[in-house]
Amino acid sequence: MTNGSSKTLLPSGRLRPWVTSVTVMSVGSMPERTFTRLPNGNSSLVMCVDDEAVKLVAVGPNDRASYKRSSSIPFYARLSFRPGAARTLLGVVASDLANRMVSVDDLWGNRATRLREALHVAGRNEDAAVRVLESVLLERLETSRDVQAATHGMQLAHRALEALDCDDPSSVNDLASRLGVSERRLRQFFSDEIGVSPKRMARIARIRRAVSRVGRVGWARLAADTGFYDQAHLNAEFRALLGVSPTNFARGNLPLPAPLHALRDVCPT
Repeated sequence: MTNGSSKTLLPSGRLRPWVTSVTVMSVGSMPERTFTRLPNGNSSLVMCVDDEAVKLVAVGPNDRASYKRSSSIPFYARLSFRPGAARTLLGVVASDLANRMVSVDDLWGNRATRLREALHVAGRNEDAAVRVLESVLLERLETSRDVQAATHGMQLAHRALEALDCDDPSSVNDLASRLGVSERRLRQFFSDEIGVSPKRMARIARIRRAVSRVGRVGWARLAADTGFYDQAHLNAEFRALLGVSPTNFARGNLPLPAPLHALRDVCPT
């Protein structure tokens, strides 16, 4: 297969409060390309299928960018969760997934085995595979005892991340006061439901704001507009979180690993 497709779908209606998007990719052989995963506070369920295996992993939030190069991609699907939804959908606190990919077998046991068997039957039929993945998440919702509490948690997560993304509160205590919770409660909530600390999430939100505006204005203006102290602070955060200077990032001179070919590595997670 030399041609393929990549598309983002809306999840089924009952999952939309919990899942932000469904990405399906089937590209096969292609010119070598780079996959960049920016720091983010999201968790997801990912499936990759090649000719021999179905790989199912829970992917946690990452506080540093990762880069992969590949000239082939198997059939791939990612269901991205809303912040605060991972514990209900996956059965594990988000901090246990931070900067990790965890086999769903380790999380779900026999249920993962049944899921993999159903995905083998679905093959590379996009609609069928997505329906299978959504069905297991719906099953988890239906058997959860904490849906109402999780819904409130997602609302708190949305408000917290919106505050961090818009105006970067000066301290954790400031953010806690805005949200009407104690600082201790906020720290525990971020650990359990988002997977990174409030301060770390503030840094992630700030670097993502900067990345989204690279090339529009000069570096000094970009630093001022996106919440950095100065251009030196911007440079330091690019190196710390993205592993590269702002100039090299803008030019596409990324800290790439050698090309990898194992199923775990070709999937753009």
